[in-house]
Amino acid sequence: MALSTTSKPTAWGSIHAFIGTTGTNDAMAATLYDLGSIKDDDFSIETEEGEVYELKDINGKLLDTLTQEPRLTINCSLIKMSETTMGKFWTVTEDGEGDARKLKVTSMVQNGYMSFQFKNINAVGSETFEAAKCKVSMEPKYEKDKGFSGDLKIEILWPDRAGAELFQFGVVAAASNNG
Repeated sequence: MALSTTSKPTAWGSIHAFIGTTGTNDAMAATLYDLGSIKDDDFSIETEEGEVYELKDINGKLLDTLTQEPRLTINCSLIKMSETTMGKFWTVTEDGEGDARKLKVTSMVQNGYMSFQFKNINAVGSETFEAAKCKVSMEPKYEKDKGFSGDLKIEILWPDRAGAELFQFGVVAAASNNG
């Protein structure tokens, strides 16, 4: 199949992030959970160059190089998070009832692998981005004029299977409002 020479529609606004438990053999999650709203202008994909090995002779002449794959990290802030969303990243328990009810965070570490996807759910035909195997963490953040949010960090990992892709692009299909 030939690569397309046309670009996809622009995905203005309404970007949603989705996560789910990585499937068998590091496959993309079968079910994805919508994390909700991402803070305006707070979404980035960062690339850290891969390590470069050099082979030089005794005189310092460069004979060969080997470059490792880069490391990709996605950063964004979730706003107006539900308790269910918090529970995807932290170990939480409920205590009390009514006004005395508390949501207790007992751990901020999740050691399992997650699949990640982001897309504009309202722009049919626009691009999606998905990675089957990631390490995902979230740190709480508070701003006096905005309240609580969560700083999300998604480190994309190579799936442990032959011929696996690091990530892939897709297209938002009609009636696509969930992962």
